[in-house]
Amino acid sequence: MHLATLARRGYVTAPTPLEYLPHLTQSLGNKVRIYMKRDDLLPGAGGGNKTRKLDFIMAQAVMSHIDAVITCGAPQSNHCRLTLSWAKKEGMECHLVLQE
Repeated sequence: MHLATLARRGYVTAPTPLEYLPHLTQSLGNKVRIYMKRDDLLPGAGGGNKTRKLDFIMAQAVMSHIDAVITCGAPQSNHCRLTLSWAKKEGMECHLVLQE
């Protein structure tokens, strides 16, 4: 399956930057240059790489005329927080099952 063939909602509109980490590079002996992908800069309730996944999941939900989503996670789950954020943006109910 090729991701380009799947529907998306357009939450991710531009590439996130790569940030060079000179101190980590140095601490590892300068053998490789270490970079970090800044997915924390994605839109939504705190962004993060979960937004990339939800871009596809919510597109399928909208195309299927779903009016509520249910997801589960830990009490401080970024996935749950972002699912709630995008569900509300799409006008859907969102139910979270939080597990310790």
